[in-house]
Amino acid sequence: MQYFYGWIKIYHFYYGLGYSMTLEEFACNNQLNGIHEFLKNENCLIISPNPLTSSSTLQLNTQLKNAEVVIYDVLGKEMMRRKMDGDRMEIERGSLESGVYFVRVRSEEKQWVEKLIIE
Repeated sequence: MQYFYGWIKIYHFYYGLGYSMTLEEFACNNQLNGIHEFLKNENCLIISPNPLTSSSTLQLNTQLKNAEVVIYDVLGKEMMRRKMDGDRMEIERGSLESGVYFVRVRSEEKQWVEKLIIE
């Protein structure tokens, strides 16, 4: 399926149980056979599994040093803050209630934001 937003064409792929992803998400996270295959795109932040039930892994396709991970609720309230080194980090549900959150990973050079759903 495709949508037009101004002059930009946005494609949506639909796969099982009503899940969908945009072309950009597909480029970052090739879901064929359920295996994450990172392309040479520095803008990839993958949270898996998402939705989170007890814990999830944040995975980037680049190594970070002294990066900061912050989880915000939909109103922008900071719910959790952690430091990150390397290209992956485990996050625990902790006291986060069910709902939609945004995960921001920020290094000195770059920033990534991804939606996180907590069941």
